[in-house]
Amino acid sequence: MKNRFILLCLCIAVFSCKKKNSQPEEEAPSVQPVIYPQYMPFKAGNYWIYERFRVEKDGSSATMSQYDSVYVEKDTVIQASSWWKIRRFDYIFSQHQILYLKDSLHYIVQQNPMGGPRVKFSSQDFQTVWYDDYQIIDDQVNQIHDTICHIKTKMDEKDFLVTTKAGAFSTSDMKIEYLMFPKYIPSGISNLRYMHNRYAEKVGLVIESEPFFVSADYQTERRLIRYHLN
Repeated sequence: MKNRFILLCLCIAVFSCKKKNSQPEEEAPSVQPVIYPQYMPFKAGNYWIYERFRVEKDGSSATMSQYDSVYVEKDTVIQASSWWKIRRFDYIFSQHQILYLKDSLHYIVQQNPMGGPRVKFSSQDFQTVWYDDYQIIDDQVNQIHDTICHIKTKMDEKDFLVTTKAGAFSTSDMKIEYLMFPKYIPSGISNLRYMHNRYAEKVGLVIESEPFFVSADYQTERRLIRYHLN
């Protein structure tokens, strides 16, 4: 009788375990990866054609009848990290340039041999000041040491509409601000001067300000007139 009672208890225990284990477990909710918009299409063979314009202090502009191209040559690896090799021409310094760029989340970053990667654009971060420093003349030969300006770089003007010969584009701007020191402010020009780097989603760089001469009352910029994306 005792053995039958023990056997009955064992059967009840086994049945209870099976019943409990037979209930389906709740699945953890799947985490969907965040996909950010692409503001610089990186693929070998992609290219952009630009026309140079002279922009006066009143905002009027005129073509300089000069053209240049930017194109993606190939992908490559630098220090175990993947980059895209970009070729372009720099009219200010009259030389060909090679840049190494890549997407990183919502950033476009540039490989910097002298330091860490430099952020050139962000589609999301409009709060961070990416660069904050002073431009200084340090001429030991002529014993000149002077501060020219204070420079800050920050994203600005989200979804700002611009029009070029390539079309109308909604852009965001990696804006560089120059607060000039008094002796370096040309007559009749506002103290704050800007350089713009306006990117459009799925297109790339649409308008780019070129470095300006401190004594000049005008600036030059490159405007997109044609592009091809593979």
